[in-house]
Amino acid sequence: MLGSADDSLGAAHIAARLGLETTGITLPLTRVADKVRTPEREPNPILVGRSNALVERLAKIGKAHLDDLHPGEGVVQVVPKAFGNATATVVAGADAAGTEAAASYLARRMPYIWDNARGSTTLADAALQVNRFLQARTAAGQASQIDTELDVLAADLKDRTLDSFDVKLFVERADPALEQYVVGRLQRAGVKAPAKVTSIGITDPVTVFDDTLQVPWEVDDFWTKFRTGVLPKVKRGSKVDLETRLSESPEERRKIADEARAELAAAGAASANVRVLSAYKQGYLWMTEQVIPELKTKNARAIRVKVAEYHPDLSKKYKFYMVPSRWVHELYPVDEIFQRELGIAKDAFSVELVDGAKEIYSLEATDAGGRVVYRASFSPKTVEREYLEKFPGWSRVVVTTGWLSASVDGASVVDERIATDPERFWDHYQSKVLPRIYDNVMKVTDNRPLPEKQPFHRDLDIEVWMSEPDFRIGIDEELVSSLEALHEDLYFVTLDFFDALGRTTTRRRLAAPGKIFPIIHPARDGRAGEVRVHYAGNASTRPKIEVAFKEKNADRPTRVVRELTRIDATPALVSRAVARADRLAEIDLDVEAKDDREAARAVDALDALARLHAAGLYKDAMSFDHVDRVAVTVGVKDVHARRVLTSTGAFPPRSPTCRSSPGITSSRPTRARSWSASSRRFPR
Repeated sequence: MLGSADDSLGAAHIAARLGLETTGITLPLTRVADKVRTPEREPNPILVGRSNALVERLAKIGKAHLDDLHPGEGVVQVVPKAFGNATATVVAGADAAGTEAAASYLARRMPYIWDNARGSTTLADAALQVNRFLQARTAAGQASQIDTELDVLAADLKDRTLDSFDVKLFVERADPALEQYVVGRLQRAGVKAPAKVTSIGITDPVTVFDDTLQVPWEVDDFWTKFRTGVLPKVKRGSKVDLETRLSESPEERRKIADEARAELAAAGAASANVRVLSAYKQGYLWMTEQVIPELKTKNARAIRVKVAEYHPDLSKKYKFYMVPSRWVHELYPVDEIFQRELGIAKDAFSVELVDGAKEIYSLEATDAGGRVVYRASFSPKTVEREYLEKFPGWSRVVVTTGWLSASVDGASVVDERIATDPERFWDHYQSKVLPRIYDNVMKVTDNRPLPEKQPFHRDLDIEVWMSEPDFRIGIDEELVSSLEALHEDLYFVTLDFFDALGRTTTRRRLAAPGKIFPIIHPARDGRAGEVRVHYAGNASTRPKIEVAFKEKNADRPTRVVRELTRIDATPALVSRAVARADRLAEIDLDVEAKDDREAARAVDALDALARLHAAGLYKDAMSFDHVDRVAVTVGVKDVHARRVLTSTGAFPPRSPTCRSSPGITSSRPTRARSWSASSRRFPR
């Protein structure tokens, strides 16, 4: 809506911007303000020009602020409820040049502050900076509250004789310049004792515990059982059948098989059938290492695999259950291996879920005429365990495990589980490490682990060395790697642990507990495993000041703690921008405080920031390129206080075009898809 013909060029700029950014438009866009009789019925009008009757009406009743404009300056102001419930945007200047500057800014630069290249600072970034400042989530916001708190503390101590005065500042990051500022501030406030001031980053690491586990090697366990339970039963001429399942590489398992045969022969065995199978991905490796070699002379042209359906006990009140197709996922991508090794097309390889099967896997191969040329069956060895030992009943899972079974002359001599190296570590992690983390979280949160108190720690580093299968299978980038699976489980199960911690204590989800960093080294075959866990907390769970002063003749120092807490106010809104041809003269932001106390805290913090700027500190806080000043109006009910911060000449960096999620990271990127990973559970 135009005031006069002088405003036409600026209005044309705005109309062009609107036309370029809309998918539908009704023409004409412009109207003359004098001819608008009921502005209440106009949806979101843009009012252009100082001589605009509607602009003059808003200025007269104080809804539009134009009286502080200088020649060449123009304002872009959003006026809520300008006419009834309608929101209007005022574009007007002190003169024609000012109106042109404001219209050009709205058309060419908003929502950016000035530079409009991708990633440049926006008005929303300015509002966010004010919000974080008032919430004490920036170094400048914390320092401003410290400055205010120092006045109160110094006033209390002004007339006291002190032997010592120590101050610890827990802030965004350690800052020697802030320490010097505080020392000078205390001296000027009349504190005569020599002040020792130390600043500490709230996320500086403080070691809570270091844990090292020498993982007993499963292969040593095998040899102990073999040499104590099998060899003594062997006589000259004995027939021995031995099968063991170990989570080791194919090369390591072949070495174990050869050595076992040699020891059985030395003990007098006439024949020794020794099979060393994998305890990891048992179904897949049974098919690729045993079935495929046996099929190479059978002229098989089709494969049919029946897989037992897993039946979760839905009567249990678990948070999740394993999927019925759990054992199908264990086979991935065996159909492609059969195609590569035997020439059996993938569409001739079928997998069927069956109910009530005796064995987990039953395989049948047929030739070109449909005749069965091969049958075999197999079941992985498994054990059931709590998903989270700290929270029994959260869920239970069935995991594959190691085993040793042996018979001598037809009589069973050994049939025992051999826990794999990952299982042995997992037992320790669940029973020793996670409970210590639980205790620390409860300690630092005063038994109230709420989302707003996150992160609870700075570092959870889990470094692993193990002798495990970790090899490529020649299909894309796929791996058979229990180490990669361990990396995934460490990361996601630990996240689930924190989720369970929150839900069982405060009934809140905890999704950002701190850095979780599994460091999984390449497999080191033939050696016992080792795991090192480093758990470090933050120097403080929140920004605060700790003061310890000792009065003359006092027995002990007095300690005072002041937390630097968020100022309770509404999110900042950019209400006005004052434009010139070459820059913004001012950005106005409005916040509404909860009450008088919070309003006073906000104003005190803004005043303190001005003092910090004058001292050369935090000069890029609320200072933006091509902006002369930033004004923040703090309102409470019908009362408003306005504070103006002039540009310091230092500016924050440009906004990143993409941001990473803070707080949680991991080290070993997934190199292969995993059926078992995607099927571990499904929600109730």
